[in-house]
Amino acid sequence: MRRALFIVSALFGLLPLSAAAQEEEFSFFSEEEPNTLQSSDAFSDGETERAINSPDAASEEDSFSFFSAEEVPATSSAPIVQPAAPAPSTARPLPLAFRFNGELGVKGLSDVLFDQEGEDVSEFQSWALVIAELRFKKYLRFYTNLALYWGMRGRRPKGDKPYLLFNTSDKRYNGGIDLLETFLEANLPYGLSLRLGNLLFSWGQNDILPAVSLLNPLDARLNYPNGLKLHAPVPALLFTWNKSWFTAHLAFIPWFKPHKVALIDKDMSLAPAGSDFYNKLSLLKSVSPTLLEELVDDPLATEPPDYSIKNSTIGLRLMAESKQADFAISAVYGFDRTPKLLLDKNLITLAGAAGAILENPALLFTDAALADAFVTLQNNYKNGDEIFSLTYLRSFEAAFDMDLVLGDFILKLDLTFTPQKIFYDSELNFSRSPFLKSVLAVEYSYGTSLYLSLTAFALFSFNNEIIPLLDFKRAGDKSSYLVGFIFMGRKTFWEDRFKIELLGAVSATYGDFLIRASLEYKLLEQHIFGLGTTVIWGPPNSLGARYNSNDSIFTYYRWLF
Repeated sequence: MRRALFIVSALFGLLPLSAAAQEEEFSFFSEEEPNTLQSSDAFSDGETERAINSPDAASEEDSFSFFSAEEVPATSSAPIVQPAAPAPSTARPLPLAFRFNGELGVKGLSDVLFDQEGEDVSEFQSWALVIAELRFKKYLRFYTNLALYWGMRGRRPKGDKPYLLFNTSDKRYNGGIDLLETFLEANLPYGLSLRLGNLLFSWGQNDILPAVSLLNPLDARLNYPNGLKLHAPVPALLFTWNKSWFTAHLAFIPWFKPHKVALIDKDMSLAPAGSDFYNKLSLLKSVSPTLLEELVDDPLATEPPDYSIKNSTIGLRLMAESKQADFAISAVYGFDRTPKLLLDKNLITLAGAAGAILENPALLFTDAALADAFVTLQNNYKNGDEIFSLTYLRSFEAAFDMDLVLGDFILKLDLTFTPQKIFYDSELNFSRSPFLKSVLAVEYSYGTSLYLSLTAFALFSFNNEIIPLLDFKRAGDKSSYLVGFIFMGRKTFWEDRFKIELLGAVSATYGDFLIRASLEYKLLEQHIFGLGTTVIWGPPNSLGARYNSNDSIFTYYRWLF
């Protein structure tokens, strides 16, 4: 699910340039199966916790008598005296509560279309997710979530060899350890609390198009499944004040972290194989074989802002609750995570002729203008001059969100305004303009067996000289818009052992879409088997068309412990 949701976010305006997720992921958890591996609030204060060495006190029901009230002998004239109940134990349970759980899993994925060169056609991933939590009464809590992963991907066999899933070429491996959400939380008097660590913020009602987007960066790497979480945690400090129906949050992030995405050579990367953007980037290999490799794994982290307090991010959120509705307003001052891209003028000249150069590489030597630009660019790079640079600019977000409960239905609304947001067009021309994001969702639940949701969104860029990427269309002289829908359905049956899930997104501006369907079977509550497929399509020049060769089938196994 995670990769599918990331593709959805890319289709409808969350990522810079033509960003989309690089890998397919699936939903970890259903409504009836909460994501304890990702939820740091799995222990509520009212829950029964596993206390360490906590003896149960004896009750009066355990007191001893030879006769019940109905069995008192009729011949007895003396009053029946019940023995006194044992005195309650004076031993106090230790004030600690601890839990440890997680899962192990494996997943295989194969493309079903092989139209483009330079794409992965087969993938394998394995992972271990563990969670540990320690509470001291209601005052202190330590929570940590750790992920270990290892995987392999490959491209279709070379030559005329048939593709047999495992006989891929250009095999590449990845693996590592990630510290996910981890923090120490202290509950203080007067409704105050403090949380310090690697934090995730959920400020808004919508998971795919959240009201606030400046706090946590997006994470599109294929390392391990991550449920519906599309974002990476950041080192942060969170103050909370709760008073009955009112809650205030103050967040402080001491330094900036960019999005984690792939540039090329992976499925669902920023520049998919065969795209115009991919062809332009391929010119960097002509300048230097190692130049492009430096950008493949983390292209947006080449020049982040310095680690200093002056480059920190601060956010404020005020929430009001009632029986049927919740309201919140948020304001965040941070950095636009889409960087400003500056290119050497010679690189711009070559990029403009990228298509012709790929068809006829001799143009780099026979065309005088292109030859001069190419030689100058090579010399600049050898001399240590920057041929491109990324600069992150300050940004501000103001947001309003609410949810309204109407029986089995829930209405959710998110509105966000950004005075200056960065956009690019298909020629990588840069522009900053006011931006408005509006998202309205309707959710329906029938117990735990059925869940349906429909989300409509409209994104607007005002006073903009360019037409932004990501399927925006011109409206008037200097404004552009993007309208679309996201739908999700989940149905469980046969004692909740089978689950069918459907996720889809449709762009109303171009008609491109993504659909993901999966079937899951649960055995003995601990073993989960699943299989599914993802289909992407779009008309020419749409975002869906760039990724329509990434249709795939996948299967997975998870063991919960």
